[in-house]
Amino acid sequence: KSIYAILFVMFAMPKICFGLSSTDSEIIISHLKVVNGHFSHLHHNDRESTDLSNKLQRDPDQLLNNRGVPRNFQSSSSDSIGFSPPSKDAMIPLASDVAGAPPGNTDNSESAPTEESDAMVQSGDEKVSLLQEDAESLEEEDDLFGIKRGYFHPMLSLSVSYTDNLYNLDEDRVENVLTVIAPGIWMSYPRRDEEPLAIASHNSSAGGLQYMLEDYEATDRYELYLKAAAQYKHYSDDSELNDFEYGIEGMGRYNFPGGLTLQITDQYTRSQDRFDLGYQDSSLLHLFYSNLLIGTADWKITEKFRIKGDVSLFFLRYDDDEFDYLERDDLFLELYGYFNWTKKTSIFLNYKYGMIAFDTYNDYDSEQHLLYAGIKWDSTKKTSLYAKAGFQDKQYTNDGSTFADQFGLALEAQLRYRYSEKTIFQFTLYKKNEETDSLQAQDKNVWGASFSYDQEYTDKLKGTFRTKFEYADYTEISGEERDEWRLVLEPKIRFAFRDWINAELGYRFDKRDSTQDRFDYYSNTIFLKLNLEL
Repeated sequence: KSIYAILFVMFAMPKICFGLSSTDSEIIISHLKVVNGHFSHLHHNDRESTDLSNKLQRDPDQLLNNRGVPRNFQSSSSDSIGFSPPSKDAMIPLASDVAGAPPGNTDNSESAPTEESDAMVQSGDEKVSLLQEDAESLEEEDDLFGIKRGYFHPMLSLSVSYTDNLYNLDEDRVENVLTVIAPGIWMSYPRRDEEPLAIASHNSSAGGLQYMLEDYEATDRYELYLKAAAQYKHYSDDSELNDFEYGIEGMGRYNFPGGLTLQITDQYTRSQDRFDLGYQDSSLLHLFYSNLLIGTADWKITEKFRIKGDVSLFFLRYDDDEFDYLERDDLFLELYGYFNWTKKTSIFLNYKYGMIAFDTYNDYDSEQHLLYAGIKWDSTKKTSLYAKAGFQDKQYTNDGSTFADQFGLALEAQLRYRYSEKTIFQFTLYKKNEETDSLQAQDKNVWGASFSYDQEYTDKLKGTFRTKFEYADYTEISGEERDEWRLVLEPKIRFAFRDWINAELGYRFDKRDSTQDRFDYYSNTIFLKLNLEL
């Protein structure tokens, strides 16, 4: 209190001598309180420093350990390049693999060429799931060109690609230059700097998905997401192939206090299959419409047990009458039971039941039962493993159908390894019976594997390399044998001029070898792409 008296004498006495108003009194008192608070804080810190010095003299090791400071300050090499893999790492093919995915650059670190869609592997873009810290990071650079970042993300990509085999034919090869303009926008609430949804339909897979959707977790009570994208394609070979495609997708999610989460996801797409019928016909544009709707209930019962259920609806329609035999509606019910063995390891059982109803060719109608056992393992900050294996039982339900039922192995697996802070390797493997993509076959059994290598050379320059191999054994209706393999290689470099604009240059080699010669082909494609995204 003595500080009050000293300050009062120094500052208040002159006012008393010459007249002190009530306002002046209030100002002086408020300033005195602030100054006294600073002196109290300094006095408290001085006592704390004295106590700390005394404790250090008695037992320095014990005090440091209690305060969380390691006794050995030399960090290991693994700590210096440690990496915590995102929750959406499992089974994440690239945008270049997606036929039917809405166009646009869906990841700041990766984007794909916009030549003909590739239906080899389609389950979702390579995206990082979002946690609360992602939204907080937006505060560091909150505005760009006067626009508040996080809620609205406009984007635009411009690409030019040259191919020496537009129609994927073994003979009569046709060269083409494809120009693509792809605008789009996505919105989210709360604010995000990465898209929270990674989903892409795969037309020949039952239910519209080749892989299960990876779990998405967020700490917010609720979340809303909406994306709209389009692309205009201009072909130099034939202007009748020029086309406008688009896609709309969205997600709504609510986290209840008791551990229950409800989520609804929908994706509507107008897109195009790659030319793959074994003959050239420019009047067949391979355009289709599809919609995938998924409802999810996820309940974390305890720290050890969790259950999840999905209901999904998928429909597929084509513009050209020649593809009527592919049009169908799928309904699937799916149930997961998880047990968290340790903090890094969880095991689960997965049962899936589906009904496939074709619109015109009812001989293809079927019921399917799939049962898996699986594991998710994050052994270190560098390595993550996801795998599930089981069986698939497919029974054709049309009374007049002569198709043979199918029973066999079904599996999905992925291993992701971060060799260093700038180097990532990823390997995936899958096997499943898929719906037909040929009028001469009732279905096909598919084995597939892919490998990816990502290397960051500098802060602005990054390189990627993708390779995929797929083997398909068709069940031909006529009894004629048809099995084939397909190989795709794609190196690419990306240079970021700013965090919102980058350019890509890449090459793609695609080859297929079939027991039926008319399905053989190889193609070479070179592409250049400019991406802008806020």
